[in-house]
Parts: sequence; C-alpha cells; structure tokens
Amino acid sequence: PSKRAPVLLPAANPPLPPPAAIDPNRRLLLIIEDDPAFAEVLANLARELDFDFVVANTADDGMRLALERTPNAVVLDLQLPDHSGLSVLDRLKRNPRTRHIPVHICSVSDNQQVAYAMGAAGYLLKPVQYEQLSSALSSLKERFAPVRVRRVLVVEDDPVQREAIDTLLRAEGVEIVAVASVQEAVTQLSQVSFDCVITDLT
Repeated sequence: PSKRAPVLLPAANPPLPPPAAIDPNRRLLLIIEDDPAFAEVLANLARELDFDFVVANTADDGMRLALERTPNAVVLDLQLPDHSGLSVLDRLKRNPRTRHIPVHICSVSDNQQVAYAMGAAGYLLKPVQYEQLSSALSSLKERFAPVRVRRVLVVEDDPVQREAIDTLLRAEGVEIVAVASVQEAVTQLSQVSFDCVITDLT
C-alpha cells in the first residue's frame, strides 16, 4: 500500500459535480469506474490536478457521457457491470468523434497487450498506488497544453482514396492538405511546413 493515503472526499462533497458546475473551458476527465471508493480517489486526484470530471459506473453511461461531453481524457475500468471496459475502448476508438481521446485503463485483470493494441494510452493494474495514479493523470494533463495545429500532407491520385484518407485523419487540431500529384506535393512542401506526409507509391 502507498505510504501516502489519499484524502477521500467528505460526504457533503460528492465526487460528481452537477453538469452546470462543469466549466467548458477547463480540461474534463471522464471516470468510468463502478467501485465508488476508487472513483472517489480518482475524483480527488482530478481536483488536485485542476481537472473538471464526470463519473460513470457502467459502460453504457460512460459512452453516453463521452459522446455528450467529449472529455479530454478517460480513465477506464475493464470490469464493469454491464459490458467489458474493452468494449468501451473499442467503441471510443472506432468513433471519429472520440478516437483522439487518450484512454488510461485501471483494472484488476491483465489485458495490457490487447488494450494497447486497441489504442489505450496507458495501463495500470489494481491495486494501484497513489503515486502511480498521480503520475498517470499528470501525464494525461501534459497532453492538454496548447498545441499548434498539426499539418498532414496526403499525396494520392485516386480521388476516392484521397477523400477516404482525409475523412479518416480529420480531427480537431489537424489540418489536412490533399493533393493528386508529386508536382503538387513538391509545391506544397516548398511553401508550408508539414508534420507528416502520407503518400501513395504509384
């Protein structure tokens, strides 16, 4: 057990704030966890790190809140009462609206290889020490510093494929420039700095 015992919230200060109290301009953490005590510890950490947060105790409620609130990060348990947390991770990563959200898993079951292959940002095995949780949430917090727009150049002569790649990659903070020829690509590269180039070979 951790030497530093977490300070739990008093009964008069429940971990789930009313929706009106959530500031849309602050980072929002979605906690999907059916153990009230552990959710409370996560809520304390969220407050310490200056997150707003919402809590769901089922997979379906977690997905509903993810779609309604579009949180900046998710902490996810795998053993939920209605569905496996892996199904939540799968749905989050398949949905264009939520696939960019980092998901950190905390679970008693060891499914790290599967979770990472599905796109998890991190994995902690319960019982988790307080310092481990703090470090994990701190690393998520670092992701939300203001970031410049990322530019991606797509070079593809097939208009259907070009549009499909554009649709697949489009997200907040990402600018897609799609061209149909090498000549157009060279012109773009001479004028603008890109973070990534995706190109067809033919």
